[in-house]
Amino acid sequence: MTDRHEGDFAARIHLAAWALVGAGIGFFGAIAAARAYGLSGWVLFVGPPIGAAVCYAGAWLVSRAAGGAVLGIVAPSGRTTPSAPEYSYADALAARGQFEQAAAALQANAAERPLDPEPRLRLARLYRDRLGRPEDALAWFRRARDVARPAQASSIVRELLDVARRHLADPGRALPDLARLAETEHGAGADWARRQLKEIRRSVWDAGQSGE
Repeated sequence: MTDRHEGDFAARIHLAAWALVGAGIGFFGAIAAARAYGLSGWVLFVGPPIGAAVCYAGAWLVSRAAGGAVLGIVAPSGRTTPSAPEYSYADALAARGQFEQAAAALQANAAERPLDPEPRLRLARLYRDRLGRPEDALAWFRRARDVARPAQASSIVRELLDVARRHLADPGRALPDLARLAETEHGAGADWARRQLKEIRRSVWDAGQSGE
């Protein structure tokens, strides 16, 4: 049995156990209600399924909320995208510290969805934040940018520049990406890209002058 199937099976057992607890609570609650309010015996047949359903639903909601916290590992920066079912396996692997396996799962997601930037963004962030591979992060941010909507391109280039600046100590690596954004975008995103271009070019010029 694979890790994924084992996890699904364990989750079902966990939820079934809570359903049994709920059935017991419902049964004894029905007995108490029958005695307190003089209800007929039919309530004994209603209490267990109601209790089981309530406990099952509560346990399921708690497990879903806990699973959402895993996104902080795969997509930890700024605003995150809610986890889609197709990424839950990669999220689970990352939660267990199996980052290489999570990267392989996200690469498979990217191959299955050639026009979707989401798996590419998740993979870039995983390489940046968990695997310490900024070159791979840079490459996958660019792949995400290539298939992203225009409105999303600016935020992706911001993350790309952050990798070049903080992790590679070479903001000049982002110059082509900033130039492309400045040429193809309009409004705040393009203005930001032009400011970054000027700043980086100025710093490169100053470094060259001081080195002479």
